[in-house]
Amino acid sequence: MLIRSACKFLGVCIVLCLLSPLAVSVATSGDFYFTGTSPSSPLPDGRNVTFSAHAEWYQGIDQIQFFDNADPSGSYLGAWWNFANVPCYNSTNCNVSATLNYASAIFSLHGRHLVVINAMLSTAATGGDTFYNGRWYMTWWPSQSQRSQVFWWASTPQANNSGPGVVVHGDVTLYNVTATDADSNLSGLQLYYSNIAAPNSWVQSGSSQACSGGSCSITAYFNTAQVFEPSGYFVYTVNVWNTNGLWCSGNITASDTDLWGNPLNIPQAGPCGIYATTTVTILQPTINGSITEVEYPGCRWPHTSGQYFGINYRWGDYIASGTAWRTAFEGGLTDWNFSDTKPYFQYTPTGSVLIDTIYERNGSDGSTQASCSGSITVGYDVKGNTYYDINFNNLNTNSRHAVAAHELGHAQSLGHISDLVLAILGTNPNPSTYYVPQQADKGFVNQVYP
Repeated sequence: MLIRSACKFLGVCIVLCLLSPLAVSVATSGDFYFTGTSPSSPLPDGRNVTFSAHAEWYQGIDQIQFFDNADPSGSYLGAWWNFANVPCYNSTNCNVSATLNYASAIFSLHGRHLVVINAMLSTAATGGDTFYNGRWYMTWWPSQSQRSQVFWWASTPQANNSGPGVVVHGDVTLYNVTATDADSNLSGLQLYYSNIAAPNSWVQSGSSQACSGGSCSITAYFNTAQVFEPSGYFVYTVNVWNTNGLWCSGNITASDTDLWGNPLNIPQAGPCGIYATTTVTILQPTINGSITEVEYPGCRWPHTSGQYFGINYRWGDYIASGTAWRTAFEGGLTDWNFSDTKPYFQYTPTGSVLIDTIYERNGSDGSTQASCSGSITVGYDVKGNTYYDINFNNLNTNSRHAVAAHELGHAQSLGHISDLVLAILGTNPNPSTYYVPQQADKGFVNQVYP
């Protein structure tokens, strides 16, 4: 026979279902309820949720069961999933927790869900026939303490942030930022920058922008003059949030770490996507004092201090007149010859500097190779690489010009400029910013060949 008896325990109505045909005494004191949910709703899809619960009965609690219902109304006809049974070991006062693992759910957790608990009484005291049943009790006599609603939205907002990767300190640079939200509830976005060498030293760039609907696009102005450091490597990223309380950050990776690899676990937040953050090199427009050389070639052209000297070049077999690379190198030669430095290039059919092209998948748009006799330079091979130009169409007129000027700088038997300055001989020249020798390049040549 089935007996239902409603009792008041600590101000909460509890139902005891007696399933045994034998008489079983009804508990004289007891209760069970949720004590916490972490993180709180709403949540992006994919987030696990941990529920804490308490149960007490004077003869002991066997276990606490956790159920999830796909029907947000909590109807007992809904799809119930028993996702955890946590033992209490006959304790009269039991506190446990269980995690609802999103990835192992037997059905989609997107949307609203109801989680309830059952408290199983001690088998030793009852023979296993008596239990508190939170699921059915909630259906017949609702009790907020024994149920918890969880909301999973489709996803956090997403964002793209595109713009130049190399800028000059003091410039105002434009970045195109687009935010999207699957639930069409965008609220706003903010942009931040941080020095890579100083993790999470975030400074807001500009003011917050209001957004609405499912998509929002703005042109962001990154005023590099506001950056305290005159040069350095920075990350420029976007944060987006919606009216559901969900948000994304370019500082959160897919593995829930920040950009520096430190662990993060931020409720209601996730990554904005791999295109939300741009790495930006900020260069000094000029340099004071001596310039540091990287990758010294091991030799120099012979020269006399205070005297101009010529570097003879010749054309190779694979760089015919009128071709794109020939035009680029001709422009680079002219630029260096008008740079007011002691070396200058001059053509001879037997020149010791060979200018040509190669077709190689080597990861570089151009290359140089020095020939040394002791500490004296006796020749150079200078090449433009047509492989990426032909197969990926990743070079335009200015790009080739920048590569040519960079490699011809090396042909003066010079390494790279290590300082973060505006320089064609820098380690990462940007043809969208410059493609001719800059003040730092001229100062470097005059430092080596005074």
